[in-house]
Amino acid sequence: CSRYDRLLVVRSMILFLSNDDPVSSASKLSLPTSPVRETVLSDDGRWLATTHHNETEVNGEASNEAYVWRIKDGIPVSPPMKLEGHLSKVQSIGISSEGRWVVTSSDHLRLWDLSSDDPIAGMQVLRSQNRSLSTIFSPDNRWLFTSGDVPCIWDLSVEDVATSSIALRGHTARVGWGAD
Repeated sequence: CSRYDRLLVVRSMILFLSNDDPVSSASKLSLPTSPVRETVLSDDGRWLATTHHNETEVNGEASNEAYVWRIKDGIPVSPPMKLEGHLSKVQSIGISSEGRWVVTSSDHLRLWDLSSDDPIAGMQVLRSQNRSLSTIFSPDNRWLFTSGDVPCIWDLSVEDVATSSIALRGHTARVGWGAD
């Protein structure tokens, strides 16, 4: 478990801070690319996922890049993994609470299994019926919920997650996981 409780993101730098002594305990992570758009730290503090705004045009629009770092005590223990394959702007990024799954949402959902030997090679493309604007994992990490015009739920317990989509038609308000 990490000794850091908070993250402070400043353009292309992340500071890991401890509640006990945020000033003298700070650990700095300089990022390899453009300014940070979104940052997610796994509950156990072992993984950090980021998206970055990049002015480079991809298919006529500004692209985003996504990275995952393995973290120990606020320090990266390996070079970042670049999560590639997005054909349009990355809308969101998430990490499951146990730190196994990373999901990005752009033209399609992309799911990486961080417990595999090669998370990049094992990436699965989850084709949703619409562009997903946000994602959330269930508390037990079995399900992935995606919002958009047609919300969907995906079963992460099956081998081929891409075939497990269930469309939740008829929902017009935000949907999320309850305590039960």
